[in-house]
Amino acid sequence: MLADNDDIDRKLDTIFSDWNENIDQVQERYITLDAYRTAFVTKLDFLIKRDFPSSSEPGIPLRTLNSAVLIKPDISASVIANKHPEKYDVFSQVCQAGAYVSNVRIQKLTDSLVDQVKANSFKCSLRRSFIHADTFRKIPHGSESTVVDCNLQRMLQMIADVNREKLTWQKVNAVMEYSMHLAGGASPEHCLLFGGGSLPAPQILCGSEVKGLESSVLKCFPQLICVCGNSCVEMHRLGLMRENCVVPGIVMAGATCQFLAVYLLRDNFPVLVELTSELSLGKDRFAIAEWCLRLASFASATADLLMSLRQTTRTRTVVSLNMSGYFAKPVRTAWKPLCHQGEEESGGDHSTPLFSLKNTELNHIMGLYERIRLAHKGTDVDVKTLILFPEGVVTVPGEDVPESKAVRSMLLECCKSDHFVGIDLLYCPLILFPRLFVDEGWVISKPTEQHRQGYLGQLYAATTALNTAGVAHLDMRPANIMWRPVPEEASMSCVEIRLIDFEDAELFGDEICPELVSTIIKLGDRRYPFTTGDEKTTQTANKFHNDFFYEAVSQWTASEFENFQEFMALSGAEIFVSTKQMIK
Repeated sequence: MLADNDDIDRKLDTIFSDWNENIDQVQERYITLDAYRTAFVTKLDFLIKRDFPSSSEPGIPLRTLNSAVLIKPDISASVIANKHPEKYDVFSQVCQAGAYVSNVRIQKLTDSLVDQVKANSFKCSLRRSFIHADTFRKIPHGSESTVVDCNLQRMLQMIADVNREKLTWQKVNAVMEYSMHLAGGASPEHCLLFGGGSLPAPQILCGSEVKGLESSVLKCFPQLICVCGNSCVEMHRLGLMRENCVVPGIVMAGATCQFLAVYLLRDNFPVLVELTSELSLGKDRFAIAEWCLRLASFASATADLLMSLRQTTRTRTVVSLNMSGYFAKPVRTAWKPLCHQGEEESGGDHSTPLFSLKNTELNHIMGLYERIRLAHKGTDVDVKTLILFPEGVVTVPGEDVPESKAVRSMLLECCKSDHFVGIDLLYCPLILFPRLFVDEGWVISKPTEQHRQGYLGQLYAATTALNTAGVAHLDMRPANIMWRPVPEEASMSCVEIRLIDFEDAELFGDEICPELVSTIIKLGDRRYPFTTGDEKTTQTANKFHNDFFYEAVSQWTASEFENFQEFMALSGAEIFVSTKQMIK
């Protein structure tokens, strides 16, 4: 794939000569001239910052298409993981198990119940199948990596045996060379495959990666991204809807394993998420059995989707990150992978580990969204019509990495244009939210008298949803309440809202950040539910904090003030006292 946009402009008229003369080894990288032409034109179509109409209606302004191509590295995923992890550091922030995931198939997978009798039977089979290395002096079945590899192989074979009509186990690198859209593997990996229907070749439904006895499962992630991500993109190319292109994976190192999954953002950009925490092959065997059965059912469902009537096969074979409809919110907590300082001087590798740290703040925020989702699962309340949920997480790549140079530049420009300045964005996780456009009616201003009741009705519903989930927003000012009028036939309230910015939110009963409280008291900011003296005691989040904001915003909408801060400077203390009394 071409390195940057200048190359495209310069070589636009040389596709045929490049192929005939095998410039840059294009004949080794693409199986036919048509495949090379398709990839070339596709990238040309996704240049950064091309304008496109936001609507078919006349007079609607053009928006900017912010899309960048992630170049496929020439080296294998294993080499990337061991020597050049920074090449895929755009994937480095992996949300922990229990965090919110926007993909509905993954939500259903994590929520699904497993027959306990079958799980117990599967657990017993696992116990008989696993082999163990009791000593490093004499390891059975060969080397230590062979022990782990054998255990993972047996696990996948057992998953395939649950549904032999659809699933097979095989050790493969890639089903076909042109189906590798990310880095390829240096050696074959254990995979679950499906080869039925009208597929041109067997499709990977579940990937894997193993490391040795003394390694960490975290070191498996770069390879797993490639194995499962390649399969996701290929499923989309074969005609599956993007939402259905989900490929789980299993990683194993020593006596621990972990279940993960990859899904796609728009333009085929893969996101890796944890389904479980690390599980012990010994004490967590029952949980492993449950997840093996979940993956067997999930893989069978994916096979059914591939056998069903699919859309027309797509020709796009590149992986892009399209930020046109996203708002990227940096996680403000400082986070950087550890660097091996001094290794250059000592002659060792000087590199940035891909998964050296977990961002506690990111997982806290994403965990709050999951808490809200689970609290309303199976109810009549659609919280997504009240709260803006994220669609995924990416990381700003490091510097001087050619393969992700365009992605890095685009992400930095997006953050700059949204006024996120003064933040160290290197390796910074970005939470991606659907962007709410002004030209589609979304505002944060004071509602008109015509829309006031509808606005407050929706805000009350959102406040109730937070209280039900046990989440205190702590910053539910009008600036974080986006709303727009809607036709009466579309909504009983004639207004829809989205609560945004859960950066300061806490679970009921958890301590509120002391720095937050002390700063508000020091500034004398009456917009918040704190008063003099609160900075001297531990403040815990509770229902009062949400109700305070609802009362404050409600009274503001009925006042003559346009500015919320000016209104609260006069009325905030009284609202604080009255809300306290109501709670009691």
